[in-house]
Amino acid sequence: HDECCPQAPDGFVGFRGCSNGCWFANPQDHQRGDLQSANHSYLEETFQPYVEAVVKPLMNDSRVLFWEVFNEPCEWRHYEAKICTKFEVETSTILKEAAYVWVKELDPSTPVISCWAEHNNTFSDVLDVHLYNSDFESWNQQIFSECNSTDSSTCSRGAVVTEAGARWYQGAGADMGSPATVLNYLRGLKDNQAPFVPGVMLAWELMVGNSNTRWIGGPPCDPASTAAREPMVPWCGLLFPDGTPVSYTEAGLVRQHLTGRDPFLFISTWLEDRGNLSGDEYLTVNRSWSWPVTKGGPGYMVEAAALITGDAGLIFAWGQAKDTAQL
Repeated sequence: HDECCPQAPDGFVGFRGCSNGCWFANPQDHQRGDLQSANHSYLEETFQPYVEAVVKPLMNDSRVLFWEVFNEPCEWRHYEAKICTKFEVETSTILKEAAYVWVKELDPSTPVISCWAEHNNTFSDVLDVHLYNSDFESWNQQIFSECNSTDSSTCSRGAVVTEAGARWYQGAGADMGSPATVLNYLRGLKDNQAPFVPGVMLAWELMVGNSNTRWIGGPPCDPASTAAREPMVPWCGLLFPDGTPVSYTEAGLVRQHLTGRDPFLFISTWLEDRGNLSGDEYLTVNRSWSWPVTKGGPGYMVEAAALITGDAGLIFAWGQAKDTAQL
């Protein structure tokens, strides 16, 4: 339930076609007890039955890869930055550590994790990392923070990136780790024999829903606002509600990464195949620039992504003798 937008009679929260634009902690502050003090006993009595009831029916289900018991809990660094209150930090600390113990005591068949990815934390079986940038050297510093060498046996817990894959198209001003660049990074790690290749969740939600997956920060809940118009390319999410991929290229790259089979007639990301690229990577093209595209059979599709500046435009020109993409 999102408290920053109205609820319609049919239960829909917010305005249809408009991102709610904000997220609230769950449980809310008023559900955590006395705002003047963090009460460990109250939190345990209130939330342990809930956590156990969620986990028990599925704790040995092979479809569950891990149990993430707390997402981005408030920490003292957030208090110092005036993002969280002292009460929120104290209750979040109790809950993230207690919930880890509650689930571990059930002896599930999969890891129990919690963000953030602090080195040597005691509340996560695997380092749980969130990364929204294209500085992959900094990714390596977090993902491999517990590795002493390129030998995977020295990596005490490994790591999983549970949030990544945000596209730069939505006015972010920089590549925030779009799916294509993340997959290039993972391929580079494999080719360069990194200690391990982490699992990565490329979107908060698989489907592009009515949330921040469509808007980078969410427009105001005002249907008359120009900011509330449907963007052409979502900031996050991989499939539209009808099952169509946001990008067929991204879908093909995911399939290539998972299966090892190449679904492309021709593809170029113009990225170096290594796991430590830092910052945005662009191919700058000029007017009348073109490149050959491998000839395909009937019904094949070409997709390209371009950052348009000034009065530039992208035009695909197809010839009978030779297929080219032309600017």
